[in-house]
Amino acid sequence: MPIEQQSTAASDHLQILIVEDNFINQKLLRMILAKRGHETDIAENGVEAVEAVLRKAYDLVFMDIAMPVMDGFEAARNIRDKMNSPHLPVIIAVTAYAREEDQIQSMASGMQDYLSKPFRIPHIDALLDKWTPYIHTYKSKV
Repeated sequence: MPIEQQSTAASDHLQILIVEDNFINQKLLRMILAKRGHETDIAENGVEAVEAVLRKAYDLVFMDIAMPVMDGFEAARNIRDKMNSPHLPVIIAVTAYAREEDQIQSMASGMQDYLSKPFRIPHIDALLDKWTPYIHTYKSKV
């Protein structure tokens, strides 16, 4: 499936952290987001994710759920608990499971949305369309 180039206004540019332990998924999501004009960084587990978010102000985090060292649920809780900045990132759970209980657990751990694997470009675009206005409105008030 070709990855389409999306026209993204400069004001839509987001700083995104991809938290994923699978190299292929990292590269695929990074490529999709780069084609849309977003800057991305990679963390391979929850510990790296928490450290990255405490170092840099991300607008959005795509957080894999099942990872070594620290899973996505614990990482999201840690980010919410440790952030001193008034600008908390939107955290989107990334999961191979589409079960309702996984979605509920994601929300309970501090994530705002979810993305199912395998990645589908229309789903990624829909999430970006949904959260970008919120992020820009929130950033303008900070």
